[in-house]
Amino acid sequence: MDRIKIIDIADIHSDYDSLSKVADYARNTEHDIVLVRGDIIEGVFSERVAEIFVNLNNGYRERKIGFLQIMHHNGADKSLLERIAEDEIGYLELCNIRDDPQMDLKVRNFAKQFAEFKSEYDEANKKLIESAKESMIKQYEKVKEIMEGLEYLTLPGNHDGKCLEDVMGERNLHGKVKEVKGFKFGGFGGSTVYPGAIPKELLVLYDEGIARDSEGDLVKFSELYSKMPEESEIIIAHEMPQTYLHPENSFGLTDFMVNNEKSLALVGHMHKEAGVHSLNGESIIINPGSLGEQDIFAEISICRKDGKPTPEFISFKRINEDKVETFVEGKLDDYKKPSKGLFSYRILE
Repeated sequence: MDRIKIIDIADIHSDYDSLSKVADYARNTEHDIVLVRGDIIEGVFSERVAEIFVNLNNGYRERKIGFLQIMHHNGADKSLLERIAEDEIGYLELCNIRDDPQMDLKVRNFAKQFAEFKSEYDEANKKLIESAKESMIKQYEKVKEIMEGLEYLTLPGNHDGKCLEDVMGERNLHGKVKEVKGFKFGGFGGSTVYPGAIPKELLVLYDEGIARDSEGDLVKFSELYSKMPEESEIIIAHEMPQTYLHPENSFGLTDFMVNNEKSLALVGHMHKEAGVHSLNGESIIINPGSLGEQDIFAEISICRKDGKPTPEFISFKRINEDKVETFVEGKLDDYKKPSKGLFSYRILE
């Protein structure tokens, strides 16, 4: 029978001291693979620079909204408004609006002001983005140093950059499938939400929501659903799935697991939901908690039962100064009690 033992670390949030302690623990513990999952980093700027970045972007958004309102009130066509909203209009095109004698004088004056402001904003923002990416890469290189000698896979959270792939290469599970000890791990990281103090352009984000189709009917769409590898057996995601207990979470992950009859997902993102949960009375969701905020992680033993990956034993660990101690542990049924159907066992309650 296929069996695997995982050390699952999530939501590190730049707590590299705690990560080092778990890595040392892993070096002295029998296991098959370590998962180092987002959010790996917390931030990319100092507190002062983060404030500058946030204020710069808030100021730009306010100016852009004002410009859009004036353009709308003066009859600008929809396609032009959409391009301005999506930052697809450049300095030269703004100058053309400024110089267009057919345009209202107020519009031309505002276009001139916005063009000058946008030019300065673009230059300052570009430098901040470059600095942020350098910070990300340095932090991921630090993680590589800490994990040296261990077999591990990574996955980005909504604080993490696309450059995780550049540093980790094939260790990055995002959008991929990796087979370990006979089990196929499939990963899709990131989120639909992002922190305001990290450049959005660098982050791993995906779209999920409700929109109208060509016939005007409301339909759900989820990039996570469409891009999660179908051959995955053990789902590794940053987001938690949507359930009746967690309606704010990813319906794309829920639909993917239910429609494809997936039995197990290892997730994160919601620190307070550390524990073992049921998706639909059958599929199991494990959130190891936040190493960075709560000093906890999980050891998970998995076997193949009736052809599907099934947790045999789940042990939540906590770092207490320099020691790793067992916090809560048990077989899957121990977390289910008294329920045999839908359940949600939070270890921090």
